Amino acid sequence: MDGLKMNDGYVIPRLGLGTFRISREDAERSVEFALRNGYTLIDTANVYLNEEAVGRGIKNSEKPRGEFFLTSKIFPNLFEDMERAVDETLQRLQVEYIDLLLLHRPYGNIKKGWQGLVEAQKKGKVRSIGVSNFSLKQIQQIVDVTGVTPVLNQIELNPYCPRIEFQKKLEALGILTQSWYPFGGGKNPKLLKDPVLVEIADAHHATVHQIILAYMAARDVLAIPGSRTESHIKSNLEALDIILTQGEIDRISALRKNEGAPDFGRLFYRAFSTNYFEPKK
Repeated sequence: MDGLKMNDGYVIPRLGLGTFRISREDAERSVEFALRNGYTLIDTANVYLNEEAVGRGIKNSEKPRGEFFLTSKIFPNLFEDMERAVDETLQRLQVEYIDLLLLHRPYGNIKKGWQGLVEAQKKGKVRSIGVSNFSLKQIQQIVDVTGVTPVLNQIELNPYCPRIEFQKKLEALGILTQSWYPFGGGKNPKLLKDPVLVEIADAHHATVHQIILAYMAARDVLAIPGSRTESHIKSNLEALDIILTQGEIDRISALRKNEGAPDFGRLFYRAFSTNYFEPKK
């Protein structure tokens, strides 16, 4: 699968399978199916509570470890003991290393959390390290402490919330942009029925979902749409074959409404304890 080079030299696939809001059973099945059908990037997180299932899906796929890219994320209430958090993440996923590990939200002790990821990288437990939902100011804070720049910032980004200027600023720092919310979700129920997207989809004999992912690819925005349906998983991957014209890209960018998903991160941060993420015995 085509990919983009990160600032540490590793290449990350443009498109992957996300597992947010996917049950353990569905995550295991979807991960196995995706890896058997062309996907090379799987994304999960501690707070999704399905890392163990993702690990089983990986194992069931029988795909060699060096042939897929695995991302997970550490939630803020674990930043104070990152060594333990990383080790338990590896344990749940049943892998010897993680390709990309992110600080999931910019709450808590982000400086200590980032230092922990840097150490995990030095020990070979993690190959690349990045952040999710961080502002430029917050990124600068962790870079100032360690001298290490994140390879990627995973953020909300979709045609109604395109984040074009923010992406440019990240690129100037050598940081890639990845969308965790490419289809807008419940906050933007009209997105998938937008007349402009429908028109462009019809012109390419494609679905609106595919056009959105083709738009992301055209902008060098990585994307990790989640799905528990095999046909959708296949269809999403086929979006990379769609080439949009510059005019179509501009029309989609013009749909901007500055709408975004509600930020539940602080609520989760306050509600969950470290023990919540301990592996079940």
